[in-house]
Amino acid sequence: MNSMPPKYTIERRYNLFRIIRWKRVADHREGTTVGEFRDFEEARKALYDLNGWKYKSKTANDDANTIKK
Repeated sequence: MNSMPPKYTIERRYNLFRIIRWKRVADHREGTTVGEFRDFEEARKALYDLNGWKYKSKTANDDANTIKK
């Protein structure tokens, strides 16, 4: 199976997360910044939307961060 690389990716630049759109030019790929975010989860949501993927948060349930006694 030959899988294609994603059209959009996230790259970190200092304290920003950039979404890069890739396109094939001749024998290589060129990237263009299409968005910048300070929060990684916001960038991840936008990335999933742009690539047409189904977004699922890393926290499976709302009580995952609470301590149970």
